[in-house]
Amino acid sequence: MTLGDITANSFDDTEGEAYDVFDWTGFTPFTDFIQTLNTSGKFTGKFTYAPAGYKNGNAAGWYDFSDKNCETLSSSVAIPFGRGFYLVSGDGAGGLAPQLTFAGQVKGDATIIPVALSSMLSGNCSPKDITLGDITANSFDDTEGEAYDVFDWTGFVPFTDFIQVMNESGQFIGKYTYAPAGYKNGNVAGWYAFSDKDCETPVNSLQIKAGQAVYVVAGDGAGGLAPTITIPSAL
Repeated sequence: MTLGDITANSFDDTEGEAYDVFDWTGFTPFTDFIQTLNTSGKFTGKFTYAPAGYKNGNAAGWYDFSDKNCETLSSSVAIPFGRGFYLVSGDGAGGLAPQLTFAGQVKGDATIIPVALSSMLSGNCSPKDITLGDITANSFDDTEGEAYDVFDWTGFVPFTDFIQVMNESGQFIGKYTYAPAGYKNGNVAGWYAFSDKDCETPVNSLQIKAGQAVYVVAGDGAGGLAPTITIPSAL
């Protein structure tokens, strides 16, 4: 998708006065913003939304936060599937609460997202709620009958690589790892709390709402297969 596939509810509530921050309700231009992230979890840009005519007859869309006169649209900036962004907004200056509306294409198939050597923000990119169990990871044992340890594993390494689910306030509400079937005590394949070292209680039923973020931390697959997660289709 691109930034242009996202719109914000930004409205002027003045009566012909000069624009300032107190005139706006909803998503406030050059106060509220989003920051795009790369696969290393680093910010790659900071953008705000301005409705048509906010400054100098501008077109509605996203502008670099430093572009105070809205001279150059940034709506064509790409956000690859599975890539995250960080949102900072107020309460709508006592009026309408800010919100974002997403449009664009819905992927019709499951998508493999590389997460090797990453600290990246991903999540539920679909327009419907999913569960942790709908996400899978490529975790494989490469030993020949030896006892399990971290050096035996390639791909997404159990209890080394993990994801953290985030709430609407950007706070982590859980830390989970993926373990394939039979990793410990005949466990079923899926996600377990990072503290559940014996894989006693799967948490595959944990709900991830549409648009909810997931933070992924993974290594390089212990010198073998690069770790990935697979996000299901929304259809």
